[in-house]
Amino acid sequence: MSTSTTATAANPLNIKDYFASVKDGSKKSSVTADGKLASRAAEKSQGALGKDDFLSLLVTQLQYQDPSAPSDNQQMAAQMAQFSSLESMQNIQKSIDNMNTSMSTLTGTQTGAANSMSGAAASGLLGKKVSIKQESIGLTAGKAVPVTLQGTSTSSLVLKDSAGKVVRTVPLSGRNSDGTAILGNDGTGKLQLDAMDDQGKPISGSFTAQVVAADGAVSGYAYKSGEVTGLKFQEGVPYLNIGNGSYKMSDLISVQNSAPGTGAAAAASGMEASAAPVVAGASDLSSGALAATLLGKQVSLKEGRLDLLAGKAYDFDVQAEGGSRLELSDATGKVVRTIPLDGSGKVSFKATDDLGTPISGTYTAQVRNVAGAASGNLISKGTVSGLEFRDGAPLLAVNGSSYKLGDLLTVASGAPETTPTSISN
Repeated sequence: MSTSTTATAANPLNIKDYFASVKDGSKKSSVTADGKLASRAAEKSQGALGKDDFLSLLVTQLQYQDPSAPSDNQQMAAQMAQFSSLESMQNIQKSIDNMNTSMSTLTGTQTGAANSMSGAAASGLLGKKVSIKQESIGLTAGKAVPVTLQGTSTSSLVLKDSAGKVVRTVPLSGRNSDGTAILGNDGTGKLQLDAMDDQGKPISGSFTAQVVAADGAVSGYAYKSGEVTGLKFQEGVPYLNIGNGSYKMSDLISVQNSAPGTGAAAAASGMEASAAPVVAGASDLSSGALAATLLGKQVSLKEGRLDLLAGKAYDFDVQAEGGSRLELSDATGKVVRTIPLDGSGKVSFKATDDLGTPISGTYTAQVRNVAGAASGNLISKGTVSGLEFRDGAPLLAVNGSSYKLGDLLTVASGAPETTPTSISN
């Protein structure tokens, strides 16, 4: 395509100047009689030209070419090849974008399935005694804490502070202050750990704990045993509540399914020698299996959608930062009610908008902090009384409403500690 061809006097066309003006964003003049091409190109993000613009330019030049000096056939063929190449590249880009979207969807589905399977296994641990790795140890100056360990005679317990600095190294070949050996012949034992650093100065806080060999390689672990009293869910991932701490499923060592005391190792460590690992069969479980294990359990759930009736008052638990707010939005996304929150606790409100006008219907509930970011949850509590299945996905029936497994926050066995969320007149 010749960039020096002459258009009509009424519609001058200089392709070189046109591309330059589009590139620097200063395109103002029209190249067609009605100006449609110029306005469309000027709207292109960052001055980019698409295949439609390219074709329009080609047609426009053919329309206004100088009859005495028509475009060269070889140049025309080269430009058509460029046009075809441009279209092919755009189609390839679309295919790549679609593939990325599909991969993201697949990854999210796999993650959700893995979390559901882990949750099913975790629910089966409620009320059972387990042994689980301790990744951190809390110390208070002036007090000693018992630490159960597994390692070798050449291992050491290493404590690191929040900055990753080693503050205490205890060789496991040594003895406690009462003269007892830290490790037994089976590689397990107990250490009375005083809250001192390697220089004998008092220390307090939470410290990362690792059992390592002389070369720094991990050669054991600290662990604790106790009963699983509940579950905590963070972004769909289950954590086991044992004593006053929460632990990952991946840190699980063993589960006692019968009376302890079998074998010498069990006598020394408090674990059953034939304890069966729980995580091994988790991949065979489904979200439906997890839902079934929750029947009759006390749960707390995220309340993201509210069915409100005009003139009624509602009471909920809320998890929030100080200075946060609860926003109620209608089906169009418009915020119709904003309720200030002092922090976590209780919130009560009537079904009215910010002007006091009664409202009815389904509204989205979102807790936001002072910066406007999502930062908490409206919470419902109750007993899982049944299951519903929609498109194969299980829903938990709690207090007459249905909830997804992803709405789970906590699970506990036994009688509820608090009255389930109620709706009052």
